[in-house]
Amino acid sequence: MATPLHRRTCALIGLLWGLWPAVACAEIVWQTWGVLLADWEADRPASEPADLTDEPLELRLDAHRVGGLVGLGGEWEPTPGVLVFAGLDTGLLPVDPLTEPAAVGFVDEARETWLIRSLGVELFADDGQSWSVVIGKQRLVIGGGLLADTVALGADAAFDDGPFALRMGLWWPGRRAVPRGWPIVRGAIEWRPDLFVRLSLFAATTRFDGERGRRLVEPPVRAALRRTAARVVDAWLDGTLELPGLDDAQVTDSEQVIEQLRDCIGLTAEISPSWLGIEAEALLDGHTLRATAVLGGGAGQLGPDIDPACPRLAAFAEQLVPPRRFDLLGGGFDVRWRARLTEWLYTGAFALGVSGQPRGDGLSGIKRFEALIAPAPLLGRPSLMFDGGLGAELGERPAVAYGFEGRGALGGGPTLLVLPHPALELDLLAAPLWTAAETRFYGWEFDADLRWQPLEALVVRGRGAWLWPGGFFPGGGPWYRLALSVEAVLP
Repeated sequence: MATPLHRRTCALIGLLWGLWPAVACAEIVWQTWGVLLADWEADRPASEPADLTDEPLELRLDAHRVGGLVGLGGEWEPTPGVLVFAGLDTGLLPVDPLTEPAAVGFVDEARETWLIRSLGVELFADDGQSWSVVIGKQRLVIGGGLLADTVALGADAAFDDGPFALRMGLWWPGRRAVPRGWPIVRGAIEWRPDLFVRLSLFAATTRFDGERGRRLVEPPVRAALRRTAARVVDAWLDGTLELPGLDDAQVTDSEQVIEQLRDCIGLTAEISPSWLGIEAEALLDGHTLRATAVLGGGAGQLGPDIDPACPRLAAFAEQLVPPRRFDLLGGGFDVRWRARLTEWLYTGAFALGVSGQPRGDGLSGIKRFEALIAPAPLLGRPSLMFDGGLGAELGERPAVAYGFEGRGALGGGPTLLVLPHPALELDLLAAPLWTAAETRFYGWEFDADLRWQPLEALVVRGRGAWLWPGGFFPGGGPWYRLALSVEAVLP
């Protein structure tokens, strides 16, 4: 019996076979590419403990992986006003399965994504400007990567009228071949007075529920969950709080209660965020400026998720995670400037800030969630704190509440680009970083990106990021990540 994967493969082959006569008579622009990536990470601070005790962030984690990717893509314009595009790749697969036990294998990648990186059609007016429609799977960027920069499935429509343009679309982010969850609905108005200036006002909205909603809010509210649990347990042991189902015959001390809470009670969450933002880009007299600012709002609700095997903890769950609604209010900005000093030297600076969620005394006090939520962000640098770069562009990017455990981040500093040879460039960055919610010092992050292109079709990159921890991360040495990649592109 044919498996679903076999049926999909046969259907794709049949489609290509049916299109072959038309394809053979038209010019196709295509290319193949391949990537080998190895990266190492050491002393990464672990997330806050999942238990109900107030342990400091001292646990450190190490990881490494070696993987590869190959792909094929092209464009075909069968008639004026119609452009068909397609791209297939394997996703980043482990070269040695032992280097990353949780890595996705080829069969799972093919089943989940059908190996499609992009596939769709673009329809546009004869003048190539007044209107266009894109349907299919392609790259989606919202807010310059502050909200999203990922592969997505959906449709966009754009209308141009001189210096003004209007764009509207609906997209499901991620490499998956079949849409899952709620889509992102987005719109933008652009103003381009000339070739060197662009100003865009954009808006977007979506919804996170089920596992996606829980993953967003659980880290930021974990401390509140612990404090609430401790308070409820103490009140019950003192006899000031009655909880049906927990009597002395079943539970004898607080440690026993906490052990059962850890195994039996979790969170459910439904989050409906919306965003309004502005982007600006300008190239003026050798100076490049890019700025993005976004304000997020919306609403959400929390509730207890009780394991069916623990029905007697229902009353406790209501005390621990009282069902409640809350507002969303977060924001962020990303500003980058670069100027040319000489033929081989550029200087610059950046400033970046995203709001975070303060640690309250308990879940009952959460009336507003202040961490900025992003559906699928990619900020290449600082790469450690924002998990960008160093191969992040090759994988799936989940929705996040910004900052370490949703605490947000504030920072900025100088950048330097050195071009000692046409085939060689070195990009450097340094920045102090703080939490946004509690003004605690994360530490100093330093990033370096060395790019060497010995041949037109070959690029070798060495990238590194180091964070010297401040008071936020007690103990341990610098947290660092190193990556080496070889990228080949053939026409």
